[in-house]
Amino acid sequence: MNSLSVSEPVRTKKELLSAYELVEDILSKSERSRNCDNWLIFKFLQRSGQDIRVEKHNMGFSIVHRMPFDNFGKQPSRETITRVRRMIQMSEGRFLPTDIDVFDRRSSRSKSFKHFFKRGVA
Repeated sequence: MNSLSVSEPVRTKKELLSAYELVEDILSKSERSRNCDNWLIFKFLQRSGQDIRVEKHNMGFSIVHRMPFDNFGKQPSRETITRVRRMIQMSEGRFLPTDIDVFDRRSSRSKSFKHFFKRGVA
């Protein structure tokens, strides 16, 4: 028996569409987010109204993210945010990375994964 409720796919689709719209908007306005997933995630959390800030310390910088316990698990995962970015950039060809090295590295990884999974896993 499936453990998902009937409303689970509907809720998931709404969350994905909401994440898609926000990622699309961030990519359209922030060149840095097109090249750096960490920056994209930072901007996503910031734009979602999360208490997030960058703090400088002797070892560099840290991102401090505070979330009320009630909100825990309600935000899309970091993987969902980057998955949506890949869909927009690589599948749709929009808001592509502006750094050619980032574009080449991502294209190469994408081809490697496609080749690997096309062969099948033994």
